[in-house]
Amino acid sequence: MTEKIQDAISAFSDKLKRISGFSDAVLKKDVSEDEILEEKIRHSAQALRSNVVNTYRIYKSPFAALGKNSSRAASIEEDEQALFEAYSLFAGAMELNKKNEGKNAATYISRVEIASPLAKKACYTVGGQFIWLFLWLYFEKNCRDYFPYFCEREKSWELCFKKSANFLFEGHEKEVFEIVKREFYS
Repeated sequence: MTEKIQDAISAFSDKLKRISGFSDAVLKKDVSEDEILEEKIRHSAQALRSNVVNTYRIYKSPFAALGKNSSRAASIEEDEQALFEAYSLFAGAMELNKKNEGKNAATYISRVEIASPLAKKACYTVGGQFIWLFLWLYFEKNCRDYFPYFCEREKSWELCFKKSANFLFEGHEKEVFEIVKREFYS
């Protein structure tokens, strides 16, 4: 009878070991799944960083990145100059408005409309590529008082500007901005 009790205890002990081993295996499996997820997130972040760096490098110096005879580089440079001209016009109008504030508060500029060829390019208005021109203007031209964006008015796009203090990035643009700032200007 003592032998039967010892066998029963031994069998129970073996089952207990298997159960505790099973829970350890489950925990190890969960940790492994977490590690896999963390690795995927890390890989995704690295891919985003690499994509942002490579794309901004093109907008930062189009001819250096794409070649001196590149039509794409010429187009990018033309677009950058168009944005800079639009910014200069808007900032100039706001400066005139500011100078007029003390003289006659009843007369002021209430709305500035900038006609720009950029507003006719879908890659910028809806295609998500405008962030690269924005970043070029901000970092390379040091234009930081007003931030450009597109707004839709009467079924067409218009290039608009907003005081930088009132500007909110859309979607992942803030993350792109921070990557460019860290990788190129820190």
